[in-house]
Amino acid sequence: MRKLILMALAMYFLSPLSGSAVTAVNEGFDDNTTLAGNGWSLQNLSTPVGSTSWFQGTNVAAGGPFDAYDGAANAYIGANYNNTGNTGTISNWLMTPTLDFGNSASLSFYTRKVSPDAYADRLEVRLSTNGASTNAGTNATTVGDFTTVELSINPTLVTGVYPTVWTQYTISGLPHNGQGRLAFRYYVTGAGFSGSNSDYIGIDRVVYSTGAAEYHVGGNVSGLAGSGLTLQLNGANDLPIAADGTFTFPQYVTDGAIYAVTVSAQPTNLSQTCTVSGGGMGDGSGVIGGADVTNVQVNCTTNSFFVGGNVSGLAGSGLTLQLNGANDLPVAADGTFMFPNSLLDGSSYTVTVSAQPTNLNQQCAVTSGGGNLAGSDVTNVAVTCTTNTYVISGDVLGLTAPGLMLQLNNLPPMSIPGNGPFAFPFALPDGTAYSVTVATQPPSGSLGICVVKHGSGIVAGSDVADVLVPCDVIFIDGFDGP
Repeated sequence: MRKLILMALAMYFLSPLSGSAVTAVNEGFDDNTTLAGNGWSLQNLSTPVGSTSWFQGTNVAAGGPFDAYDGAANAYIGANYNNTGNTGTISNWLMTPTLDFGNSASLSFYTRKVSPDAYADRLEVRLSTNGASTNAGTNATTVGDFTTVELSINPTLVTGVYPTVWTQYTISGLPHNGQGRLAFRYYVTGAGFSGSNSDYIGIDRVVYSTGAAEYHVGGNVSGLAGSGLTLQLNGANDLPIAADGTFTFPQYVTDGAIYAVTVSAQPTNLSQTCTVSGGGMGDGSGVIGGADVTNVQVNCTTNSFFVGGNVSGLAGSGLTLQLNGANDLPVAADGTFMFPNSLLDGSSYTVTVSAQPTNLNQQCAVTSGGGNLAGSDVTNVAVTCTTNTYVISGDVLGLTAPGLMLQLNNLPPMSIPGNGPFAFPFALPDGTAYSVTVATQPPSGSLGICVVKHGSGIVAGSDVADVLVPCDVIFIDGFDGP
């Protein structure tokens, strides 16, 4: 016989009943007339609709193809090629009661078809998350709210794939919260008594179980300019954050449980400090209350750092440094210095001398004085001061013969070849005492001796040029020079 012709079977064209959502189902299909009252929905949307829908299984003793997986011999639910007309498309829906989704939700069931497998069958398990909705559309090709395929047995409709012995299938990875339904869809194209596909399938022992609902925790990040920000949920579950915007931890938290969002790694490059607020308690923590948490706020501000360094060689007064052309910082002595004005990380900085020391006159130079802040205070700016030096000079008058030697302090004497200006080759630091003396008089026979006038003092910020050495002085008793 082309296909197994069954005895007349009860037909189900039942209005779906939503009932209350359940967290557990254990259906053995002992009496399928009770399904609608227990919240199940049966809809035959085949094109065309045939003479059968889902029906009480026919056991072997009653002329059927097989017995139930467990329970009474006919304690299963069946569907067959007569769900559509002589030829057509079968789309016959068996929808669970409205389910509460939650932690570790799973569905398991057994199914099989007749043996041998001469005509291909297909069974889909589809998910709707739209609460008690039983909307599967209006015809054989529509799915309505049941848009997610959780399982497809023999999706390409070939023989030898659909099991011919009772086989268990388990579906996990279901939603962690909310309500909806799972639906078995006997879906076969090219079906019907004269079609090339569709035969007889059974479903038995449908078990659904779930734990408490779970929800996501997330929020928004603002002000982030650095890299490396990492958030944690409840002290673990690191979540790297690369830019401003919304974030959501992929982990779920059980309804009624405590959650806490913290910063486990602050941004670097730029260095920033991010703080957490919002949530139920205002500090990024709270208790899950039947919905996703979306109001945790992470605000980031760029850290500020100071610029400073060391001054050496300072002997004068009045040295003033500047940071970025302003922020005058007087420096009174050698040692470390630090500008009181902080700069944001990543900012450029330039340290310059805006006023050189006086009394003593000095020249201070800056090294390592510029760059960009990089996550810490700058402490390596070096200001080195050297005292300015000045030349001691003057004029020689009346020298009639060579051989005159003048001496500056204890430095080597300098030969004076003749009348006119002279300058010592040794410059003296500002503030230094100086004394010009005659180290060697001209040879005998010259007219008079050489003496020094204006030859001593203290260098005071400029060259000394008024030393006078007249050499035509003749000592007379009681006269000690001009």
